[in-house]
Amino acid sequence: SCYATGNVSGGYNSEYLGGLCGFNYDGTITNCYATGSVSGGWYLGGVCGENEFGTITNCYATGSVSGGLYLGGLCGWNSGTISSCFWDTETTEMDNSAGGRPKTTAQMKSASTFAGWNDGSWTIDEGNDYPRLAWENDGGSVITTDYPARTYSGEGTQENPFEISDSQDLVCLSNRLPDWDKYFALINDIDMVGEIYYPITTFSGSFDGSGFKIFNLEINGEDIGLRSQLGLFGFINGGEVRNLGIENAQITGSDNSRYLGGLCGFNSDGTIENCYATGDVSGDNYLGGLCGENGGTIENCYATGYVSGGYRSGYLGGLCGRNYEGTIENCYATGSVSGGNYSWDLG
Repeated sequence: SCYATGNVSGGYNSEYLGGLCGFNYDGTITNCYATGSVSGGWYLGGVCGENEFGTITNCYATGSVSGGLYLGGLCGWNSGTISSCFWDTETTEMDNSAGGRPKTTAQMKSASTFAGWNDGSWTIDEGNDYPRLAWENDGGSVITTDYPARTYSGEGTQENPFEISDSQDLVCLSNRLPDWDKYFALINDIDMVGEIYYPITTFSGSFDGSGFKIFNLEINGEDIGLRSQLGLFGFINGGEVRNLGIENAQITGSDNSRYLGGLCGFNSDGTIENCYATGDVSGDNYLGGLCGENGGTIENCYATGYVSGGYRSGYLGGLCGRNYEGTIENCYATGSVSGGNYSWDLG
């Protein structure tokens, strides 16, 4: 419940600058915003320069961001969870970020954008101003926008999981943050052709594919304004995914993208079991046919897709780009892996 309006600037070699926070390590930032400009060297963001294993929720940025590498309208580098956050693409002059969702100025001044910001913390003068914290007493009306209604049936319990039957259900799940700690079961094969899909950014529930498949999942980081944590699940945080096939996935990162995988961008203390992925994954760093980075458990899985990195890419693998204090057992990969002239750690 904080905000910052001051400009932040550093020199050519400066790092970790943000409109609100420079470096968030394993911390929590909720219901905050920043409007000042941020300029400097590396790892710059409208709200946060780098978010490492931290949590950022219900935040936004409007200030311009400029500098060297790893710049984001909301966050420059993200290896944690960013959910229900936004940045103004026009005023920040940034069309991508390591987390959050891009919006125009008009969308940022519309209450309909801010689904789930309905706990009484925010007000908005519709069409005239950005959201303001209720304690500012800055006028406007309290935001009451709820998450979209469920299209899937069930109760989300282990005994009666939510049932995902078609592409509409899967897109709905990706937009319903309150359900990301629940139980799900796939009850049909699903074709995702033509669907715009945002990765689930902090999944701590259970997803049972029941032996069914998801076909033609296409995530283009440039199209959706994200360059980090791209896959069906962007970030698995202690959750589990089992018995699922991902076929003909096309996961493509924008410049300086990282943590990309056919099934999962980043697995943190989660379990991926009896799964496979086919298709292509391309970006810069931490790329895998199945999982970009693993800090959990991957068992009885395989990947056959092509993994390709850029000119200066690293941590590329046919199955997993980087395994950091995780476990991989009874798995294999058959797809080719390639990087540029200055790439490192390919497997």
